[in-house]
Parts: sequence; C-alpha cells; structure tokens
Amino acid sequence: MLQALTGADKLKALTAALDDPPYATRDADLRKQSAAVVAQVLLGVKEAEMKGMLEKLSAEQQDLLMKYLYRILETVDKSNDSATILKWHAVLTELAGVGCIVRTLSEKKVV
Repeated sequence: MLQALTGADKLKALTAALDDPPYATRDADLRKQSAAVVAQVLLGVKEAEMKGMLEKLSAEQQDLLMKYLYRILETVDKSNDSATILKWHAVLTELAGVGCIVRTLSEKKVV
C-alpha cells in the first residue's frame, strides 16, 4: 500500500486503506495510524480528482470514509490540511447525501 501512496494510483491506496478498518481494536495508536494513512492518501489527491475517486467507491466505503474524515478532523494540526479534508467532506456529502453523515454519526463502530 505504501507504494500506491507514493505512486499515481491513489484510488487503489484509498480502497486498500478502507478494506480493513480497525473496528475491533481498542488500541488508540492503531486507530490513529489507520486514520493517518487515509489522511495521507486524501491530502495527496488534487481537488479536481476528488469527485471521480468518490464515485468509484461503494456506498459502504463512502460511509467509512466519512468516519475517517471526522477522525482526521479531530487530529489534524495544519489549517491547510483541515481545509482539504473539509473539501473532501463537502464533495462526499454532495455525492452520498446527508444520509452518509447521519449513518456515520449514529453508527457505534468507530475508526
């Protein structure tokens, strides 16, 4: 996956990061590392490519990505990074609808 992170195939890296979310663990460091991988992928994508990538994700992957967006916003420390994550949030909400947010906030499983 690290090769995909540094390469051009960001969609492959994103789907790989979304394949196995750390739902079952109580290890905060593992959850933080998992979110950091997703953030690294998202921050490497150009704004013009966001919608195209999101359209290729399944509804379940979109909901999971929304969970990661909220987790990343909790921990992001650079204002430029948070602005980019908020752009992802806006594009995902436009594509997946408000239901994606509701499902994310009401779901008991966290990443």
